[in-house]
Amino acid sequence: MSGRYNPIEELERILDRMSRQVTGGSPGWDRGGSLAAWAGGDDQFPVDVVDEGDRFVATIDLPGFEREDVSIHLHEQTLQIEADHTSEADEETGSYVRRERRQRSVTRSIRLPDAVNEDDVEAKMHNGVITITLPKLMPDEGHEIDISIE
Repeated sequence: MSGRYNPIEELERILDRMSRQVTGGSPGWDRGGSLAAWAGGDDQFPVDVVDEGDRFVATIDLPGFEREDVSIHLHEQTLQIEADHTSEADEETGSYVRRERRQRSVTRSIRLPDAVNEDDVEAKMHNGVITITLPKLMPDEGHEIDISIE
C-alpha cells in the first residue's frame, strides 16, 4: 500500500521545506535553530527568588553550563547572572543533519527588594542548578545615648 496518501508525511515535508527556507534567510535561526532568538527569549533562563525572612534564596536553572562558564555579581540590590558557553570545535568527519549546540551566552539582572549583606552571600552549583543565599542587611538596632548633666 505504498500509494496510499498519508497527510502526516505531507505535513512533515511542508515543515521541512519551511525550515530550510527560514534557515537560509534568518540570522535568528542560524544562532540556535529556535524562534526564541526572535522573541527575545534567547537570553532568558528561569530564576526563582524566595524571601525567607532574614534572607533571599535565588534558584537559577542553567542546564549545560559548567561552573567556570558562570559569573555572578551583586551590586547594591541588583543580582546579575551571566553565563557563556562555547562548544569546542571537534574535527568533523561527516556533515550534520541538524546542529544546534553552539556558543550560548545568557544574562539576567534581578533587582532585590531589600539590601543584602554582600560579604555573606553564598552560591552553590549542582547539576546545572545554582542556589544563591543572600542574607538581608538587617537595620542597625541603634545604640543607647547617654545623657550628661550640665
